[in-house]
Amino acid sequence: MKRFIAILMTLIMVLGLSSVGVWADEATWQEETPMPTAKYEHTSVVWNDKIYTIGGASLGGVNLSKLEIYDTTTKTWSTGAPMPTARIGMASAIIGDKIYVMGGSLSGTYLNKLEIYDPVTNSWTTGASMPTARYIPQAAVIDGKIYLIGGYNGSSMNTVDIYDPVKGSWSSGKAMNTARYYHTASVVDDKIYVMGGYNTSTRVLSTVEIYDYKSNNWTSGTPISKAKSQMGSAVHGKKIYLVGEYDGTSRANSVEIYDTETDTCATGISLPSILSWETASVVGNKIYAIGGYDGSIRNTVLSLSLERAPESPSQPLNLTATGGNSVVDLSWGSVSGAESYTVKRSLTEGGPYTMIADGVTDTTYSDTDVDNGTTYYYVVTAVSAGGESENSNEASATPQASTSSGKALLVITMTNGLEKEYDLQMSEVNNFIDWYDSKAAGNGQGYYTISKTFNLGPFMTRTDYLTFDKIQNFEVMQYN
Repeated sequence: MKRFIAILMTLIMVLGLSSVGVWADEATWQEETPMPTAKYEHTSVVWNDKIYTIGGASLGGVNLSKLEIYDTTTKTWSTGAPMPTARIGMASAIIGDKIYVMGGSLSGTYLNKLEIYDPVTNSWTTGASMPTARYIPQAAVIDGKIYLIGGYNGSSMNTVDIYDPVKGSWSSGKAMNTARYYHTASVVDDKIYVMGGYNTSTRVLSTVEIYDYKSNNWTSGTPISKAKSQMGSAVHGKKIYLVGEYDGTSRANSVEIYDTETDTCATGISLPSILSWETASVVGNKIYAIGGYDGSIRNTVLSLSLERAPESPSQPLNLTATGGNSVVDLSWGSVSGAESYTVKRSLTEGGPYTMIADGVTDTTYSDTDVDNGTTYYYVVTAVSAGGESENSNEASATPQASTSSGKALLVITMTNGLEKEYDLQMSEVNNFIDWYDSKAAGNGQGYYTISKTFNLGPFMTRTDYLTFDKIQNFEVMQYN
């Protein structure tokens, strides 16, 4: 995934992700391989699943030109060609395969420089200078153009400058309603969401402004939970994640989730310690917090899974067991999301059970490793990537040698005391017994039909419909 947008210390955005950003069940922030250089007020972008950290300030406030690259797959760091101008507080963005780094400060001087990095050739070029030098701006990409938003040049700014990489030139955009710096800017569904930051008059902000480039208009969104600045920001799906903060007095380890679909805020899983001035990036299903300041300059890399862990499937229902000659046939209801089923057996009602088959992909199974006359007890579980379900209901059966030959008298006593007697082939009696067992287990139709062949009189057929819940008991008397 190459189309990502990065913002000074705060914004890395992933465009085109379809999954909804959620916190994984029982997830925690994990420490990954530290950066080679501790830094803050740097910027980061994502290209080809690698995080490019650029510039910033190191120990002693030294301005950096370093480009350090984190491979999220191998969890290793490498270095790229250094940026031509060492600086802090710049914005960055990606269009195509080029990384654009804009503005910032060098030894107290505000810069209007635009420098462009090509990760394919590992080389830098210089672009058209920005209309206004600025420190701590934010950048966002819409429709192939870079929107450089706000910043500081002696006072907070509300101006928006637009860079067209095709023309290689700048133009003016519609200004924000509120001047700010140390804010965040994020793009979701072709809208720019600007959050928090500092204003030189009103100080720390909680306001949210939303820019619709199609109508060229700024509107207000629901404010974030508190006034804050210097937080990292990243986008996953329709949600914006604000990581860490500085509220003008103290830093915090907070994580806040802004849902652009509902215009609401929720609390996420807190960082392991207080943090500000870090960058936040999303790669695949993880959010990364890199570097920053917590009273000292940090080189830590923290990651947190944004995908919910797969859930185990539901337990199978309506398990039935039917005994035959040296076989027990099992059947159960299908389970949504199940990849396979595991069949377990016991010689004791209630278990413990021993697995006799796994990887079963159908909802039936025939157990042929049985002895006639022995009663077996079965349960079935469903299996998916999320794990194994609880046991199904228990079903039992006793396999018997075939008794399908010969005939028998089937005497059925109804609940009202009436007896019905039928002279049938043994195979017909077995069919009745199978129906009765299946219905007792909760399956099958509610009645059984027996055709009478005697006393037809003027009728072509006579059929008895025996309702299951009206049967009290029955007796089978076999004869040759």
